[in-house]
Amino acid sequence: MNKRSKLIVCGIAVIAVLCMALPVLFHGTSNECKITSVSAADSRNHSVDTYTVEQDKKKCSVSFTDTAVIDTAFTAEVSTDEPYIIELTVRDSQLPEYREIKDENVAMNTAQTAAKYNADDSVMKRVVYPQNRQLHFLVTTQYKENVSGFIGYSSIKVIPVSKSKEYKLVTSPDKTVEFIIKADDFSKEETDKLSTWSEDLQLYRQQLYQLTGERQPYDGKTIFDFTEQIDYYGLAGNPIFMNSSNLTKDLSTDKSVCIWKYIHEMSHTFDGIEGSYIGNTWNFDSELFANLKMLYVMENNGLSFQDSSEKGADAYLKYSAGNTLKNGIYSSDGFLYLLICRLREVQPDYWNSLQAVFSNAHDSFNETESSTASERFINFFSLLHQELGVNILSAFSDAEKKAVINKYGNEITYLFD
Repeated sequence: MNKRSKLIVCGIAVIAVLCMALPVLFHGTSNECKITSVSAADSRNHSVDTYTVEQDKKKCSVSFTDTAVIDTAFTAEVSTDEPYIIELTVRDSQLPEYREIKDENVAMNTAQTAAKYNADDSVMKRVVYPQNRQLHFLVTTQYKENVSGFIGYSSIKVIPVSKSKEYKLVTSPDKTVEFIIKADDFSKEETDKLSTWSEDLQLYRQQLYQLTGERQPYDGKTIFDFTEQIDYYGLAGNPIFMNSSNLTKDLSTDKSVCIWKYIHEMSHTFDGIEGSYIGNTWNFDSELFANLKMLYVMENNGLSFQDSSEKGADAYLKYSAGNTLKNGIYSSDGFLYLLICRLREVQPDYWNSLQAVFSNAHDSFNETESSTASERFINFFSLLHQELGVNILSAFSDAEKKAVINKYGNEITYLFD
């Protein structure tokens, strides 16, 4: 088993006065990156030797013995809340298998969004996001086997994205939606189209805000980051990570049949996921609710999944896998299909009732306490029953009931009576 050494590099201070005559590396006249301490320990809590920090050259070194994975954690103080670029040069005495940078501030699994580099890539950089004017990022070095040696970090730079020529910000008129892209990845025509998209997503974001009881995730801004290659189409959080290769394809497609993917990821952030500052009181199935709220936006704006006349929920009912629950198989899409059908039977224009449910959920349940999926299921359907005046769960077939109860537990059984 690999032994892990954790190195803590903290307190990179950034001076607040900008010198326009010099290349902009920091908000500071001296472009100083001040590292205040370095400490190290392996997984056995054995101390690891560290070299003296050279403040004026923005560098530090760490030595280690008989270990295969080194984590170096950095903390930087910055002067604004905007995204920053961290850039540093790494020198190893032993050839690693790979290196990666993780942003410890992002509200999601950092391993899914790590910027990975080959062993011969000595310069590492990525976009990182401050919390309370502090950056927290982690450099991991992985060796093929346990080794002894040292790692040197030098030329450490912290650059505001807005001051970078390599990266570009595309922002909606009201600044509630922001795209971060690598400038060389997109043509001017594509960037202009992305600017138009930001205006549309600004509207869609406002509609999600109104539907879910007027609660703002992430201090009122949705950021889409296209600077990392991830193993998914998108990963919702703060920011929302999306693959730039997919965006290039989407920008060449009719927006009305492809922008739903971006609405879907943004919809996730209005459900009380980690760090969003929205109480998680109804979200018993994150994919179901991301799609449900996405359909609300699609219906309001004439959007579809494919080039067809069906829009919103009609398009979903046409192109989804259908009601899998009738076969005793629970799936997010199957339950949403059934939920929409049952809602339409009771109240064809059901969005006002759902809006009331989301709003009341904030007031009816304690948002600061953790809850189980079954408790959130009970919360949602109790409020929906109250709002509709009809218990739509009672119309489920025995197979449909069994599929849902098997998923969420016997404690929800009484809701089907």
